[in-house]
Amino acid sequence: MDRKCVATLLGAMLCSSAQAATVFSPTDTTVNFIEFFGGGAALLGVFDDSDPSFLGSYLAVQASGDQVTFTPSGVDYSLTNVSGLAPSAFTLSGSDHFALAAWSPGLNAWLEPDAIYCTAASGSCSLSWSGLLVELAVDLAEASPFTTIPLPSSVYLLGSGVLGLAIVARRRISRNYLTPS
Repeated sequence: MDRKCVATLLGAMLCSSAQAATVFSPTDTTVNFIEFFGGGAALLGVFDDSDPSFLGSYLAVQASGDQVTFTPSGVDYSLTNVSGLAPSAFTLSGSDHFALAAWSPGLNAWLEPDAIYCTAASGSCSLSWSGLLVELAVDLAEASPFTTIPLPSSVYLLGSGVLGLAIVARRRISRNYLTPS
């Protein structure tokens, strides 16, 4: 097996990660939530991108007209809902990346959007949640997630086995060249 093939295979396995939830970032210092359809009581949660299961703290946002400001605070970002909906402040750790969820009273849980359509030119995204609501978030873009899910140890075991086989094959080839015929 060629050295380059082995190095490429091992590099791909060691650098792999999985995306858990859809991650967004603001295109400027604010994100405006403008409701198109759904009840006025629709509640959104802005969660840190490191919380893909929506179990931690969040910034509450009413879909109808709320505006969230993003202010750098060292490596973190401080978010404020200028409408004053409690909790009115929240901190994103390490970046301005976040996940959005809608509260479903029937399921008593936060739900990730079922459908997302973002337009880069306008800086807006339409999001929908299983008939709960459809709204437009302005000054928002899908972002590359920073959250990574670690690879299982079996992948590393497989990689070390492939590397071992490559070393054995190389030694056999070297031995065949050194033996006189």
